[in-house]
Amino acid sequence: MALTICCTACGHSDLGKSQAEVAAKEFAEAYFNYDFGKAAQYATDNSRKWIEFKASNIGEDDIAILREQEKGATVEITDADQYDENNATVSLRISNFLETDTLGGKGHVVDEASINLHLQLTTEGKWKVRMEGPLRSGK
Repeated sequence: MALTICCTACGHSDLGKSQAEVAAKEFAEAYFNYDFGKAAQYATDNSRKWIEFKASNIGEDDIAILREQEKGATVEITDADQYDENNATVSLRISNFLETDTLGGKGHVVDEASINLHLQLTTEGKWKVRMEGPLRSGK
């Protein structure tokens, strides 16, 4: 009986971790491909202001760079850690994405960068990305 409980509990944790990974990847694919409406669906309510901030810093030069790109940003999960029932961190490798300049300068394409996304489980049972500021490489 104890073995059954242990296996069930471990399976539940793995399922939560897996669902957090899916939410993180969906968010990142949308966010780094500038589909902010879709990205907002995977973010907490308090995080949406940072998505709006990112969207407001896109200039005409950035749009031109995005249009010139042959393929969009790609996302790969490199690690995931569910550190309690309601919180997880997913590490991602983002390739071929446009990094904008928040001071109004021209953005540039980044070949590869790593980010950590923090997620929390909502009362509705969905994993949402929790942003405490603009996303930056290594954060």
